[in-house]
Amino acid sequence: MTMVGASTACDLVDEAHPLLRKRLSQPPSLRQRWHRHLTVNVSRDWADIVLVVCYLITGLLDSTSILVWGSFVSMQTGNTVYLGLGLASPHESTRWIKSAVSLGSFCVGSFLFSRFHRFFSPKRRWILCASFAVQAGLTATAAAIVTFTEPPPKDDIGWHVLVPISLVAFQSCGQAVISRALRYNTLNSVVLTSIYCDLFSDTDLFGLLNAERNRRVGAPLFLLLGAFLGGKFAHSSLGVAGALWAAALLKTVVILVWLVWPAARTPVVEVAGVETFFLNSSSAHSIHGGGGGNGTGCKISMLWNWNTIDVCFLMPGWNIRSSSAFAASCIGVTCFVVTLESLRRAVRMYDAHVMRDLHLRATAARAYVNGHSEAPQSVVMRASLDQQLVRAGLHSVTFGVAYIVMLLAMYYNGATGIPSLLHISLDEIAEGLDAGKFTVYDLIRPAWLRIREVDRRLHAVIQVNVDALETAKALDEELKRTGRRRGPPFGARSHSPH
Repeated sequence: MTMVGASTACDLVDEAHPLLRKRLSQPPSLRQRWHRHLTVNVSRDWADIVLVVCYLITGLLDSTSILVWGSFVSMQTGNTVYLGLGLASPHESTRWIKSAVSLGSFCVGSFLFSRFHRFFSPKRRWILCASFAVQAGLTATAAAIVTFTEPPPKDDIGWHVLVPISLVAFQSCGQAVISRALRYNTLNSVVLTSIYCDLFSDTDLFGLLNAERNRRVGAPLFLLLGAFLGGKFAHSSLGVAGALWAAALLKTVVILVWLVWPAARTPVVEVAGVETFFLNSSSAHSIHGGGGGNGTGCKISMLWNWNTIDVCFLMPGWNIRSSSAFAASCIGVTCFVVTLESLRRAVRMYDAHVMRDLHLRATAARAYVNGHSEAPQSVVMRASLDQQLVRAGLHSVTFGVAYIVMLLAMYYNGATGIPSLLHISLDEIAEGLDAGKFTVYDLIRPAWLRIREVDRRLHAVIQVNVDALETAKALDEELKRTGRRRGPPFGARSHSPH
């Protein structure tokens, strides 16, 4: 098997190429790509938005806990005051005991979370995900304890009260530690006094472009919204358990956000005009092949295209390097669409269920009104809080999946809807070229990359034409300029490995 048309000088360059760049040109496995994705530092750009939204979780937890348990779980200034008042008159209330447990748990959590971040790397993606996973797990554990135990009396200090307080207070410091790791020290999600002071003492308070001012405005607004929702939970049948489950769900969403958050910018170094590398603390890897490509590029187009190899979707980790990977991606996209339609159907079915429930309740209310003259003549029927939460959750997930499908569609990749070019005949190549379904470059590049990938182990190819891709581009230009092919083998000579 040969590739035609290489000069002696090119042979020498290509003969040395595998020795010089063997490790760099090997396409990384899925495990390696995920390892690289998880071990990079996340970008600080716009990360303050995530921290501001975390104030909603703080407000949700603190408002519910103060109404139900009588102590804070995040803002420890109030707990310190309660502790001082309790020490002054310890027999008046048990609130100071709960506050002391919350305060001590918060301090222990701060000690452990901060050392966890320092021991590894403060801003690595997997560190942030692991931190929020621990927070979500502890919050869910507290929610389970509250859900499956009897509601305690007001001043009870049994284990089913102190343990949830301890768990939630322990995890709440994780958000504050992450704000320090990302160097947004003012957005610690547990203190507002300094934010109010900094906000109204800002010399550029009314400026149009003032990011610091926007953060200081957003933090109390989100905490106020969380406190409002916490009050609704506390006065509903869901109680503190509902607020804890909602907080655990929100922290899980934050984990997903960190998983797809852009990586931090790293220095770029060009080596002899041949390869471009990213250098960071965890690895050095090629992101774009120069002078002919090596399967490590990332093609992204906002125009209609038929690219199948070196295509990226949504994030750099979703990089198509082979036909099988592209086929799997097509199946995955299909599953996304099926999931979206299933969610839409679930929303319609649940809405119908809510309407049936309202109809039954309205029928019962009319029967009661007809049988009691003193009853009010008009009754307003609304969906219950848990029904509204379920509907909101379904609509949120549906919107998220639909948004992903929309982003995938915006890549305008027509190749997701056509069969693979495996075992294609010369007549089919000619028809495809005439119809514009693909180009000579589209045919040559996958075979060229496959030879480079496999021949390192087989050593079956005697000679490789390093100008094959450039020749393919020239043939595409000729076909575009003249509109005529040279014959049926046009574009297939370099493609055939026989």
